[in-house]
This record gives sequence, C-alpha cells and structure tokens, in this order.
Amino acid sequence: MEDMMTITPLGSGQEVGRSCHLLTFRSTTVLLDCGIHPGYDGMAGLPFFDRVDPEQVDVLLITHFHLDHAASLPYFTERTGFRGRVFMTHPTKAVIRLLLGDYLKLMAMKRGGGGNIKNEDGHDSDVLYTEAELQSCVDKIELIDYHQTIDLNLPSGLKFHALNAGHVLGAAMFFIEIGGRSVLYTGDYSMEEDRHLMAAELPRYHAQPDVLIVESTYGVQVHASRAEREARFTGTIERIVTAGGRCLIPVFALGRAQELLLILDEYWQEHPNLQSVPIYYASKMASRALRVYQTYANMMNARIRSQMDLGNPFHFSHIRNLKSIDVNNFDDRGPSVVFASPGMLQSGVSRQLFDRWAGDPKNGVMLAGYAVEHTLAKEIMSQPKEVVTMEGRRQPLNCLVDYVRSVFVAIHRYLSNFSVSLPCLRLMPFCPVFSRGTNASFSAHVDFVQNRDFITSVNPRNIILVHGAKEEMGRLKGALMLHYNKLPENKRPTIAMPPNEVDVKLIFTRRRSAKVMGKLAEKHSAKDKDDDDQATKDDDALSAKRPIHRVAEPREGDSVRGILVTQQNSSKIVSPEDLATYTPLRTGSVSSRLHVPYIGKVETLRMFLHEMFRGVEETTSSREDKEFDKDEVGTVEIVTFSLHGGQVNVTVGKTEGVATVEWDCSPVGDVIADSLVALIMHAQSSAASIRLSGRPCSHRRKKLREGDDDNMNPQKVTEEHLRVMYRALTDQFLSVEATYEARKGTFEISLDANSGGSEEAGGEEESQSLVCTATVLFENDLDDMAKITVECEDEKLAANVRECLQNIAIASAPIVID
Repeated sequence: MEDMMTITPLGSGQEVGRSCHLLTFRSTTVLLDCGIHPGYDGMAGLPFFDRVDPEQVDVLLITHFHLDHAASLPYFTERTGFRGRVFMTHPTKAVIRLLLGDYLKLMAMKRGGGGNIKNEDGHDSDVLYTEAELQSCVDKIELIDYHQTIDLNLPSGLKFHALNAGHVLGAAMFFIEIGGRSVLYTGDYSMEEDRHLMAAELPRYHAQPDVLIVESTYGVQVHASRAEREARFTGTIERIVTAGGRCLIPVFALGRAQELLLILDEYWQEHPNLQSVPIYYASKMASRALRVYQTYANMMNARIRSQMDLGNPFHFSHIRNLKSIDVNNFDDRGPSVVFASPGMLQSGVSRQLFDRWAGDPKNGVMLAGYAVEHTLAKEIMSQPKEVVTMEGRRQPLNCLVDYVRSVFVAIHRYLSNFSVSLPCLRLMPFCPVFSRGTNASFSAHVDFVQNRDFITSVNPRNIILVHGAKEEMGRLKGALMLHYNKLPENKRPTIAMPPNEVDVKLIFTRRRSAKVMGKLAEKHSAKDKDDDDQATKDDDALSAKRPIHRVAEPREGDSVRGILVTQQNSSKIVSPEDLATYTPLRTGSVSSRLHVPYIGKVETLRMFLHEMFRGVEETTSSREDKEFDKDEVGTVEIVTFSLHGGQVNVTVGKTEGVATVEWDCSPVGDVIADSLVALIMHAQSSAASIRLSGRPCSHRRKKLREGDDDNMNPQKVTEEHLRVMYRALTDQFLSVEATYEARKGTFEISLDANSGGSEEAGGEEESQSLVCTATVLFENDLDDMAKITVECEDEKLAANVRECLQNIAIASAPIVID
C-alpha cells in the first residue's frame, strides 16, 4: 500500500520572503512558518493562503521571530477558519509580541493615517490585523523546548521536536514524524557560532530523514571567515566616521542587531580614538528587547553564559539606546553610527535617516544582512544614481553603500573537480574590487559549503530547496547534483526546487515493521568462570563469578515472543513486564468465580477429574460445622483440586451442596473452566456417580447388590479402559481373545495369513493361521501411562495392531494441560 506526501510552498518558493510551506500526509496537515514578504504591502505580502483550507490545518510550527517567517501568523489565526495549534520556542514567543507590535506601528506610519478601502469583513484592506487580534493570536501560542517531543495523538501519529537552528535567539528546526515517515524542516539556520549564539545542531537520534526541506538563501556563495567579515564591517564604519560622515546600519530590531552591537561595542572599547563618536541604537523596544536576551542567556553560547556570571554582556559601554527619535530634529551635525530598523529600508526610522543622509558623499550605509528582492535595500546594492524617498520625490544617491558581493572562488575550485558542466550554473566572475563595499554577511544563513556539508551529514532521501532566489537556488541544485553523482543512482536523493503554489508529490510505501524494545532487545550471555584461569586468582571472587551481560546483534530468522502494540502507525514488541515502561498500557488480570450445585462425593469428583485431566493437584483443609438439630460441633473436609498451574481451582466442601470453580480469565483458563462445569454436572448425574453417592434417593429402587459400591474404583476403571481396547480390536480383527490381570491386559489376535496381508503366503492354496499377541500395561492407577508390546511374525500386522492400541490409549488418557 502506498501513500502520497504533498509539500507545497505557499511562500519562499524560488524567492526569499513570506516563508510558508504546506505539508499534507495521511490525512494530516502541517503548516511550516507563516511570514510576510518585506517587499510588498498589505495583502500582497501574504503567503498564498487561498491554496489551503485553514480548517484542515492541524498544527502550525514557527521556526523563529523574523517577519518573513512569522508576521502573517495573527492574520491566519484570527481572520481565517484556522482551529489548529501553534507551536514555537520560548524566546520566539517573547520576541514575536514585540516585533509584530512594532510592525503594526511601522505600517501605520507608512500609511500616514490616510483613508483606506474597506474589505468585505469591514477591515482596512491594508491592515492585516489589529492590536487586539495580535494579542489574541499570542494567547493561542503553545511553547516547545529544544529536544522536547510533542505528540498530538492524531491517527497519523504526528509528533515533532525542536532542534537549535543557531540563526537567531530561539530559532528552531523541526523534526517531524508523521505516518511512519520523517521530515526535517530547517527554516533559517547557521552552522557557525558567533559572539552570542551557538551553531545549529544535527539530528542526533534520527538520522536520514525521508524529506529535508532546507533553505538555499545564498545558493553557491561562500562567506569569508568570521574574523575577516568583522574586520571589513568595523573597518568600513571607521573610515566613514573618521572622514566626518554618519554611518547608517539598517537592521531588524532583534536578531542580528545584538550580534553587531556586541562587535561594535568591543571595537570601540579597543580603539579610544573612536570613543568620542556616538553609537545609537534607535529602537522603541530596545530596552525590552535586551531584557529578553538577558532572560534567555542560558540558551546562548558558553561565552555569553560565562559573562553573565560577572555582569550583563548586553550592557554596552559605548552604545546609547534611543527609545524615540525625531529624525527632523535629530542632532547629526557630527559623525555618528546609528542602528535603525527595519533592515530592508522599506519604512520607519531607517528609511527616514536614509532619505536624509543619502545625498551627502561623506555618509555611508552599511548593509550587513541579506537584502530581499523588491526592497530599497536590494535596490541600492545595484548603485543607482537616484532613489525615491518616502514622500515620492527623487534625490541623488551620493552616500557610500557598503555591502558584500558574492564570493565564488571556492565554488569555482569545487566545480573544477568535475568534467560535467550544467547550464543552470551561470557563475558570476569573482569581483574582489571594493567598488562600493564588500559583503560582511552577518545574516546568519549558511553558505554553500556549510549547507552542502549539513545536507550530506543528514543524508536525506529527498531534498526540497526553499527560501532562495530562483537563480541562486538553481545553482545550488546543480552543485548538489554534481556532488551526488559520485554515488550509485539508487542512493542519490531526489532534489526539487518548486516555485510557489507548485506541489511536490512523494510516494511512500507503508512500512510493516515493529521495534523490539526493552528486555526482548537484550540477549544475555554469561561468561564461564573457567574460561579465564586468571579470574580465580582475582581478589574479588564475586566479580570473577558475576555473569557478563552482552547485547547480541539480531540475526535474520531470530524469533521474538512478546506483545505487539500498535499506536499511531508505530508498532513495537515488548515483554509483559515492559508494557508499562514503553507503552501507555498497563497489565491486569480478571478472576472469575462460579458456584455449581454438587451433592456428590469428593471421591466421585476426584475420579472424574483424574480421568479427564493429567497433573491434577489436590490440597485439603477443614472447617467447623454444627450438625442439624444437635449441639455438637464437627469438622468438614474441604478439598481443592488445582489445574493449569493453579490458575483453575475446584473447591468442594466449603459450602454444603456447592462446588466452587475459580480461575484467572484467559483463553486456556476459560476453556478449562467450561469443561469443569460440564464435568461436575456429569459427575453427579451419571450411573457411576449414583452408585458412589452415599445419599439415599427419594424414589423407590431395588437394593444394590453387595460390592456395587466398588464398581468404580481405580482398578475397575483400568479394567474398563482395557475392555475399550478389546472392543476396538474386535471391530477390526473379529477373532480376539482377552485376559485381564490387575492393570495388565493381554490380547491374542488370530486371523488367516491371507487376510492379514502377508505377501509370503499369498500364493498358497491352503490358508495358514497367523497369531499376534499384544500386551497393554498401565503403570499407575491414573491410566495415563500405557506400555504397549506386540509380538507377531508379520511385521506389517504388528505395526497395525500397535498403532491401533496407541491411538486408543491416547484418546482415553487424561488431557495434558501445558
């Protein structure tokens, strides 16, 4: 049986921005991220939500707090029919409330308070959500820690856990298990540790996911070393301010801004000549943002955690926080450095300062992060002569724009190892000229080498590239295809780079497997103390004798006996003792008790039980009983018969006129109990039981002959079994004579040689008599062990007689219960 997994980019398919991916498998729908496109306003910046039924989405996972991954979340939760659950890490939830609140203010500032067109719901068409809707959305968010597994108890078995992605504080990858398959979604991730964050981690316990959805932001570009990037960043800023200019660094309020602040504060501390130049962090939520970072310092790298023991690493000595800034009245007569949001220069303080400073050639703009298409930050990277201000007027672009171009040297060296050329790898020539700057690349995205190594380590079966420009994504796909050409074709992963709204369909065969867990997975082998002569000379005799436990590797054909538990497409085999440890099940037992009317003697029941079952155990006790119309107190014997290892018991004498049957409910126990009830009823209604009963009957009857009470003693029972054998032999051979002695029976069978099937006498005209003597000896009174011997000249006849007697002995013997 096959199942189809469908993955559809609703955003960031062959583009950067509005990350949102739809995953559907086994009637379960997962939405990965829910961002907006920084280059578009209002509804145009949303993912393509018309491709999904929000009511069918079971869970929405947010990787981190950046706007292009989370800004449309309130719209989706409050203005659609979404009724699922939303998960993100603790820092992401703490920051997202601040960022999205600031985002609403920026959008209001950009609209300028003008009239807006109303949509069908009565909302402004350019307003994605209100402050109240934002708060309602935040209240619905559920939290997840790194390495914490969330199981939603859906029929598909959907569960997921978060891994550190290293991109920003609280950024997470999600490892998703659904319908017996696994998907790893990286979101934005970084494999390089910086001043405050750890690098992304690899999935340790879940190698080789079936699907890897991975970012391709930088395609085949390779970053310079961190030390070189920091030197370029600080050197460029120093050149601008020492020349008397003002340096604008557009950043998002949270994320990479904290890393850049740490770098620049440390650089100012090491260079006293620059300490007269002020550095401003212009953000209304700067102080709140830094409090969030202080709160979650335990989730940062060892450097920050060690500094927290001595003081607050985010208490900067040379950086001033500006909660509010009036750009028109801002004193910028001297050199200064200003961090301002947003990072794409589309609106807000960073755009206002850019419009004010762009015309002065002494000033500079330092783009330290990735610039998204259709934004002003991306536009000025191409060095236009003029730009359009927020008011709509055109002005010359005279200031220095420093950014970092793509570095292709390593890629050329990598591809030179292959003789194959791909049309999609249209490599731009390496340009080392600092014509308007170089790329400091502090955006915390992986470059080609880091991305390739991560993909190789994860070793997925299917790769889906997202979050990258079409050209960069195509180059990355081509490079990965060349990389995997070294492998056999059946071991190469599939690689897809779908555009928005295009489905990627993957066919999976349902797995029929079960994990053996607990004690069943361990095979203990004891090391013989005699194998090592030195062990006997050891001072610790107990250690020398203690068995050594080894876990043996399972081999094909090994049998496993346990309980198979299937839950949400996952099956496991465990021993009953481990059931509570590895499953939500608990072991228990049900005991039954049945009172059966019985007026016969104990001897009668004993005889019937021994005839029917082998291995009947018997225990006796007594109870006091006051006889009828007498003051004397006597004792009554209580007899308990146990079968099936004590799991089924019959008690007689505890209650007058009643036999109590008690058993532990099980398939075998229930069958034995049913047969016991029938046996008890038969034991008091058969002719044998009437003769053995000492109670007089109310109807008239003839006096029993003397000695009739002994007709059913063990010797008589044995003789009856021998008579059964005699009748069976008579039916087959006609001429049979029998002699009985105690537990022994002798049968003499006479027949013509021709009728006996002897081939040697077949040609004689006169028939000859053939005699066969069979002896049956019961070794005990329970009639459960019969020794059979047959003497005859004709071996074939002897075999027939022996087989006949053996079948009769087996059929008449008591039942053996394992």
